[in-house]
Amino acid sequence: MSTGADIAWAIWGSAADDVWVVGQYAIRHWDGRAWSPFDVGMAQLQAVWGSGRTDVWAGGQQSSALHWDGTRWSPAGADVIDSAISFWGAGAADVWGLTLGGGLLHWDGVRWSRVNRPFFAYASKLWGSGANDVWVVGQGGEIGHWDGADWSAVSSGTTQSLFGIWGSGPKDIWAVGSGSTILHH
Repeated sequence: MSTGADIAWAIWGSAADDVWVVGQYAIRHWDGRAWSPFDVGMAQLQAVWGSGRTDVWAGGQQSSALHWDGTRWSPAGADVIDSAISFWGAGAADVWGLTLGGGLLHWDGVRWSRVNRPFFAYASKLWGSGANDVWVVGQGGEIGHWDGADWSAVSSGTTQSLFGIWGSGPKDIWAVGSGSTILHH
């Protein structure tokens, strides 16, 4: 089934009738019957995440973050979040974002703020199992962990760049990257 997007980069959904796909110049929504397009101008979107049907974030290269409130998409936090490449959150008032170039951001339900994490040169993807267990991977095998109070560097045992992270819980986390790297924690 085609979404109508030229290039689709990311997918997220809250249910079988609430699926979002973002890509080059496109956002598409699946309502259980058909795909609906949303005009986002020239945004090259590559990240999407939400806490539910009325709280979805999208972002990508050379574009501000966009937020879906259940009715429409609108720019959000343009003064802080530009070129978002990854989102993950524990809820509507606890969302993490990464920007192209490795900027780490946090949404508290009201505004985005920059987060200081000096151990990263370039981060590429976020994932977490809860508010006190958030992971970020990046260039040169860098891994960072949020324990609910602070970010810390975690040794990965590799210098290969890491581009993806996912887990089923805090004791089962996978990361993948260049050179066919697959790590398990």
